[in-house]
Amino acid sequence: MKTSKAVFLNEAFFYGTIFFTVSGLEKVVGKYGEIELWLYIVFSFFLRLKIYFDDCSHFKEPEINKYFLLGTSFGILSWMCWGLSLSIIESLTTSYIILFVAISILSIWILIDKIKTKDGQHLRWLIFNVYYLSGIAFLLEWIPFLKINQVVVLLLLLIALILDWLTSKSIDQFLKSA
Repeated sequence: MKTSKAVFLNEAFFYGTIFFTVSGLEKVVGKYGEIELWLYIVFSFFLRLKIYFDDCSHFKEPEINKYFLLGTSFGILSWMCWGLSLSIIESLTTSYIILFVAISILSIWILIDKIKTKDGQHLRWLIFNVYYLSGIAFLLEWIPFLKINQVVVLLLLLIALILDWLTSKSIDQFLKSA
C-alpha cells in the first residue's frame, strides 16, 4: 500500500517533537524536585503522542481538497508550536503559553476538518481541547478569581488525558494499520 506524503509529514513532525522534548529535558535534568515541571512534561508529551495517533488515521488516505490543505497548514503550525513549547520547558510559563497557542491552533484545524466530516470524533476532540485549554489557563493564572494549586491542575489534566486515550478510536485504528 502506498503511504501518503501527509503520513510522512505527520511522522517527521512527531519525531521533531521527540527531538525538542529531549532538547528541553537536557536543560532541566537537574531539577528533580519540581513536580510541576515533570507532570507538565508527561502531560504535554503524551498528549502530543495521542494527537500523533489521531493524525495517523487522518492522513492515511486523505481526500486532498481546500479543507485538507488549510487544515494541514494549521496542523503544521500547531506541531511547530508544540515542539517549541517542549524545547523551552525550563521556562514553564512561556512553555504553557506556547502550548496554549498550539492547542488553540489545533482546535481551529479540528473545526476546519469538521466542516467536511460529520463524525462525532471531532466534537470529542474539541471538548477535550477546551478542557486542556482551561487547565492551561489555570496554570497561567489567567482566571484570577479562582486559584488552584498547579500540581492539582496538572493531575486533573493527566486524568483527562487518560480518559481521552481510553475513549479514542485512533489508537485502535493505528494498531490495525500497523
